[in-house]
Amino acid sequence: GDALPVADAAAVQATRDVLKLRDGARGVAADLEVDDLEAACARVADFRSLEAAAEAGVLSAMCSYNRLTVNGVTAWACEHPYSLKTLENISKDIFVMSDWGATHSSKPSIEAGLDQEMPGSTYFGDAMKAKVQAGDVDEAVVDASVSRVLNAMDAVGLLDGVVEYGAIGDNVTSPAHAEVAKDIASNATVLLKNDGDVRGELSMLPLQSCDGLVIVGSTFETAGGGSGKVTSYAAPLSDALSAACGVDVPTFATLDDDDAKTAVAGAAAVVVLAGTTSSEGSDRDDLTLGDDDALVSAVAALSSNVVVSVSTPGAFLTPWSDDVQAILVTWMGGQELAYALADILLGVVSPAGRLPLTLPNIENEVGFTRDQYPGIEGDPVEGCDLPCLVANYTEGLYIGYRWYDANAVAPKYPFGHGLSYTSFAYADLVVDASSANVTVTNAGDVAGAEVAQLYLAPPAAAGEPPRQFKGFAKTAVLAPGASAVVTFAFDARSFAAWGDGGWAPVPGIYRVEVGASAGDVRVNGTVAV
Repeated sequence: GDALPVADAAAVQATRDVLKLRDGARGVAADLEVDDLEAACARVADFRSLEAAAEAGVLSAMCSYNRLTVNGVTAWACEHPYSLKTLENISKDIFVMSDWGATHSSKPSIEAGLDQEMPGSTYFGDAMKAKVQAGDVDEAVVDASVSRVLNAMDAVGLLDGVVEYGAIGDNVTSPAHAEVAKDIASNATVLLKNDGDVRGELSMLPLQSCDGLVIVGSTFETAGGGSGKVTSYAAPLSDALSAACGVDVPTFATLDDDDAKTAVAGAAAVVVLAGTTSSEGSDRDDLTLGDDDALVSAVAALSSNVVVSVSTPGAFLTPWSDDVQAILVTWMGGQELAYALADILLGVVSPAGRLPLTLPNIENEVGFTRDQYPGIEGDPVEGCDLPCLVANYTEGLYIGYRWYDANAVAPKYPFGHGLSYTSFAYADLVVDASSANVTVTNAGDVAGAEVAQLYLAPPAAAGEPPRQFKGFAKTAVLAPGASAVVTFAFDARSFAAWGDGGWAPVPGIYRVEVGASAGDVRVNGTVAV
């Protein structure tokens, strides 16, 4: 959020992709049925993130390809009155553009709230002009759309004069940019597991040096794919570790030859680079890491000093987790990922990333039916890829940690989970109707930052999941023995539930839980509202 105004100030307009209940290749081929879009969106993270984007100054939003059936009304997302009015209720200053080719009409689209067709002008060019001239579309509606677009452009200086742009392949990276990218990547890295090793160390990480270190694997994803293009200048992990340690680190893409097997068997520590990827127009078929799962197991059979680094765009399975000593998740860490990961491995930085999702034990642990995902074949519709699937979002709020809580199932790694090279103690929870305050202390012997998380368990009358994540606060890097008071401020939404088309307060006794993850509550109390 803090970076968005800076981007805008540099004549770059940030756009939030919204109304996208389906990602990847199957987004066009879907009619997504939702009983109440505002209820579905307003109560989950995507709606909250859209609100946060608006508060941070995002000036435009993008509607997506899929069709929606909401409150009995079926239409494309870029002409659906309920979906676009939901966005308008958040901010009347944001203008809406279509995803590329997601516009299907002139009059229904602009009257529902679409301001800009992308790309080209099939519906918003001569066809729109003809409808205005014929009196089918009110010219004031067009004027309002044009005003929203121009106001956004003016806000970022795009109307001040000619903006000089370089070539798309230019390397505009500066040392300051690289440092920011490395800092983001290291702070986003999640330490899932950190057990002891055969050397007698209490924890596998951080490594004490690069002596005897071997790297195996070639999956080191720094970015996904899509219609956009960014020229990457990412270095391999071996270069970053060699620069940090002053020695060459042997690297093997596979275990196919005897030299690799011998090196792994005799290594003081082995880092396995595993992962998967996806991109716009290309979904993952499952949550496995493909051939990398077998590679991790093969390395673990030869060594008891194994660190697995997983680069991934989302959730994944860890069938080999009991056989390795440490697991790191780097996501798509960007061009400085190698140097960020080297800092984590060597203890220059203590991990502080947390899982923004739940990692399951098995594929489809929540039991989605085909009716829910990917959907069942419906009637052919012009513009919908065949087979045109109809998916019903009947799971409501019971996704992620909410499903695990409601069904008393322990996930492999819970939402919000992430270890550190130190430990933190929580104490002195003080709760009233306006806030919850807790003292977090670094109880270990290494400096580090903690991410405290707030969960509220509503009274049964709310008809909500057993508890809901309401916020988090990251401390500054705390020296051993140092403490920080973390404050979570409540607002009207904290103690409300959606019903009858709006938010309504739910009085009663709420349980207040603060901890290190959805599965690691450290202190709790109650508050009456």
